[in-house]
Amino acid sequence: MQPGTRTRAVGALRRIAALAAGLLACAASAESPEIISSAQRGPIEVTRDAIAQATTSVAAVVYKFNEPSMLQSVTRAVERGVEVRLLTAELESRDKRSLVWAAAKAGVEVRVWPEKQGKMHAKYVLVDGSEVLTGSYNWTRSAAKGNFEIAIRFDDAPSVQRFAEIFEEMWGESRRWKR
Repeated sequence: MQPGTRTRAVGALRRIAALAAGLLACAASAESPEIISSAQRGPIEVTRDAIAQATTSVAAVVYKFNEPSMLQSVTRAVERGVEVRLLTAELESRDKRSLVWAAAKAGVEVRVWPEKQGKMHAKYVLVDGSEVLTGSYNWTRSAAKGNFEIAIRFDDAPSVQRFAEIFEEMWGESRRWKR
């Protein structure tokens, strides 16, 4: 076993357990979360709308990012004065179809999850520190137009707070994106 592998694995398991606990807390809350699927109004569309309503902050974790409408959403948010932070997978950020470079150019603060820490495959967005959208979808053309995707949207404070804590932990373990 390589040095640090066990530590990274334990950290990853703790994050997964915390996410599961947050989702369970959401399920136990008085209000049910909104479940969104591509069969109705798709997760990408709902996420774009949530970003359009943001007034202070957007914190997003996505594995892949090549959907132009999502670039437009985060660009408009930055133009409105919203702080937008994006965390993505290091390898995927270098893909020739990735729009990470365009988001950074538009003023989005971009960081990448180092490959040496394991594959970062999480997908969630925190909006104004008061709601979370998470699910199966990346910010990709295929998620917007071809895939069947599902998402959950919730605003119960304990779950949102836990997602925010995990985002900050991941942000701290990531590094600034460089083209």
